[in-house]
Amino acid sequence: MAFIKKERIERIIIGESVDTKGEDNEIMEASRAFALGLEEKTGLPVIFEKEFFTSVEARRSDNKKEVDDRAAALILQRYLDKQKLLKTNN
Repeated sequence: MAFIKKERIERIIIGESVDTKGEDNEIMEASRAFALGLEEKTGLPVIFEKEFFTSVEARRSDNKKEVDDRAAALILQRYLDKQKLLKTNN
């Protein structure tokens, strides 16, 4: 918890895994349970951001070992871009 305080973390962003129809896929039940546990443990809100095709996009990089890291960065960037757009439009 010291890390959360030190880094002034306000919320946790998790990829929302859906199928091509936009419906929860097989890992979302576990993801939602994980998110609930994080909220209870940290007291921070957990926000889901669609991760549609982030792994595919991340695989385009030269370093295949970093696909998960790059996909997570893409999910976070999508969330941050939406927040910036919301502030701009208000």
